[in-house]
Amino acid sequence: YLSLRHGGVGAWTWSEFRDVYAHDLAFWPAASWIGYRFVPLERRFLWVTACSLAWNAIRGSVAHPPAGEP
Repeated sequence: YLSLRHGGVGAWTWSEFRDVYAHDLAFWPAASWIGYRFVPLERRFLWVTACSLAWNAIRGSVAHPPAGEP
């Protein structure tokens, strides 16, 4: 998704990768902890699906910031 933003494979920068990876390291461990601690076993599939949807929205906002932002 980052390479498509800049028009080619491998065209994204190291700082963009670091931003996405930092968000990843903050999001998924917390989502997993909440899922295993509070979500019943029969609902975990729905929890992970909801987290994946949220994560894709976060990742998309990094790759495609709102108009007027760099």
